[in-house]
Amino acid sequence: MIYVCLFITLIIIAIKELSEYFAYFGIKFFKPSISIYFFIYFFSLLPIPFLPRFIKLPGDYILLFIYVLTYVPAVVVPFFIVEENLFNYEYILFLFVLFLCFVFLLKRKPYKKRNIIFSLTKQLNIYWFNFSLFLIYLISTIVFIINFGFNFEVPSLLDVYDVRLQYREVISDSLFSAYMVGWMAYIINILTFLRGVQTKNIFVVVFTIVFQFYLFSLMALKSHLAVMLLCFLIYIYLNRKIQFKTLTFIKLTLIAFSSLFLIDFFTSTNLAQTLITRRVLIVPAQIAYYHFEFFSENVKTFWGYNIFSIFSDYKYNLPPPKLIGDIYFNRPEMTAVVNMFMEGYTAFGYFGVFLVTFVLKFIINTLDVIYLHRSNQNIIMLVFSVIFANTINSSSILTIILTHGMALFILLFLLLPANTRQIK
Repeated sequence: MIYVCLFITLIIIAIKELSEYFAYFGIKFFKPSISIYFFIYFFSLLPIPFLPRFIKLPGDYILLFIYVLTYVPAVVVPFFIVEENLFNYEYILFLFVLFLCFVFLLKRKPYKKRNIIFSLTKQLNIYWFNFSLFLIYLISTIVFIINFGFNFEVPSLLDVYDVRLQYREVISDSLFSAYMVGWMAYIINILTFLRGVQTKNIFVVVFTIVFQFYLFSLMALKSHLAVMLLCFLIYIYLNRKIQFKTLTFIKLTLIAFSSLFLIDFFTSTNLAQTLITRRVLIVPAQIAYYHFEFFSENVKTFWGYNIFSIFSDYKYNLPPPKLIGDIYFNRPEMTAVVNMFMEGYTAFGYFGVFLVTFVLKFIINTLDVIYLHRSNQNIIMLVFSVIFANTINSSSILTIILTHGMALFILLFLLLPANTRQIK
């Protein structure tokens, strides 16, 4: 518990220091009452008895990241950036619902093999699986050439915004190609890359690295390069130590964010905290509160701005992320995305929070069962679980399943043949 308390204190100190530079962005520091301090620490510590003792399954990684990146900041941040007499105290009820949902997610039995997806799928032969991947690469390349032209010039990191502008003009007429780029860059090519590393196939490793740079040349998203490097580093670490304690995870998190203070101290800047602490811990919780504040007093979205628009009329002229960007930051072009739990609330109120929790629980249970009974504990699944866990803090449940490719990832691992597994 002491390490979580130190982590909470670290967040509070970061808010105070960053408020000097980002007051224009709404990051201000209002010191709450003693009772609020007590509530913050108590409610942040409340889920600890329910956390798994050891982290060994995909669901364990996802839930620990939810606790550190979503739950704790949601409890801490809003009470300091909003003046107490202006604070919406109905938010405390939301936190209580969030706590119940989080505990519900933690209560699971992944060792049971029964899962409806198992009865609907069958693993492919190694040759059919590789041939299917070959066809996917061939079709995606043809789609990219048709939409973007035959071009393989890796842009400079200084020219990425010009390339992104050209990319937006292209995808405005072809939504499928936008999905295809994301699925190839974050799922299929990374999976193929890690399989190459796992089987020590140099040709596959080199090919996937080149293809990732090709995808980067299309969109100029730095995350396309970063995700490959990050997945490789996570794979190397987990390959040496596939299981460790939850306490170790919390300690490492505390050390990682504390090191940012030291970097800024020795460089006499606030760059590290601005780029990482602010973006990862503070701003997502801040924006989530703004979503709650607005939609607790106005009409919910009922998901009328996405594929469910045929069932519901959307009452606003902008989608929720841009609507909040316009109202709170006077920037309608800003995309103020939120975590899946808050997005569920903006759609259907507290029922929406429970709804997305049930969907997430099904996803987590499916990942755990596949990991144990289909993949023979393939480390690649753990690597992707860490990556997906980070998207929960800034994506809706539909975005995670479709745009970020969670459904595609599950399908690939259901079909992944037995002789490409790594048994631990």
